[in-house]
Amino acid sequence: MTEVSVALACADGLGEGPWWDVTSQALRRVDIYGQKVPRWEPESGEGRSWTMPEPVGCFVPGASGLGGIVAMRNALAWFEFESSPDAEVMWLLDIYLRRRGGRALQRR
Repeated sequence: MTEVSVALACADGLGEGPWWDVTSQALRRVDIYGQKVPRWEPESGEGRSWTMPEPVGCFVPGASGLGGIVAMRNALAWFEFESSPDAEVMWLLDIYLRRRGGRALQRR
């Protein structure tokens, strides 16, 4: 019988969309309710998390591996991993969605 163990015990409010980041050799995901984009490096066991200004629906990594597009409740933004723990984002789409009452959380 195969033995299974927990690689990473996390306390996400609602963890979604894990992906392996080849560039940084890290497991990344989003915590929707926690408004975070966490990273875990299995080689070192170290973790880091960036707090977003709104709940996060998904994250699409950029080609460089240095950042990507974050879909939040009311906006799309560009985010770079080397920013401070309280993420500095560059807003890409905000006003239109807020005016129409739309949401950016659904990924298609």
